[in-house]
Amino acid sequence: SPPAASTATTVTPPVAAAPDAPGASGTAAAAPTADAAPEVRTAAPPAATVATLTLVAKPDGEPFPVTGFLLVPGMDDADLQRVPFTTGERGSYTFRGVPFGDYLLQFDRTGGQLVTVDRAEQTIEVAIARGLEVHGRVVDGQGHGVAAAGVWLNHGTAVEDRVLVASTDAAGRFAVRDVPAGRYLSAERAGSLPSRYAPVAAAGADQRIELELRLDQPAATVAFEIRIEVLIEPSEIRKDQPEGLAAKELSIGV
Repeated sequence: SPPAASTATTVTPPVAAAPDAPGASGTAAAAPTADAAPEVRTAAPPAATVATLTLVAKPDGEPFPVTGFLLVPGMDDADLQRVPFTTGERGSYTFRGVPFGDYLLQFDRTGGQLVTVDRAEQTIEVAIARGLEVHGRVVDGQGHGVAAAGVWLNHGTAVEDRVLVASTDAAGRFAVRDVPAGRYLSAERAGSLPSRYAPVAAAGADQRIELELRLDQPAATVAFEIRIEVLIEPSEIRKDQPEGLAAKELSIGV
């Protein structure tokens, strides 16, 4: 299963909102005096504009950690739009300081769904249908198990559609449950190129399938040279420089 992560995230700095004190009223009266002082009216506490949002994955069976992201609208930077999360063992995750509005919620095993955040405390439960039970092994070019490799679940073949769902043990083995048929699994580890995408398809009535993901290509080392030409005005040439020198060339090897 994916490595445990914090189960709470603040999407943006929360907007301060005065809590309602039990039994408090928006109207306060001055202490009575002989001259009957007039009432003093106070402003009501401002309405909340941010929420505590709790997401709960509801699989058909025992709960387990799932990953996903919350897509924040109105952000120019694509990396800031996607706020990733990994639930706890019971399948829940809490975001704090979420501004009211519409968001796209994407769990690793479900399609995206639009959610509207409009209350100070909100819980959204997402059903996860029973899927295929995938057991597999990540190996290198010699067939040896690769430990600590990440296993990614893809909606398609685009890199941005994938989420990390497992990591391999010391023997290179992994298990991922409730995988929808038609998805793809791939593996990745530092120092090697990613494996090819392996389609997940049911074999008849059997809900358990075996996969092997190969990391048989080392990561490439790229060598290149940067050449920079610096132009110098004739007036800047010192007297001790050769006449006609109007440029310097720098060569930086990487």
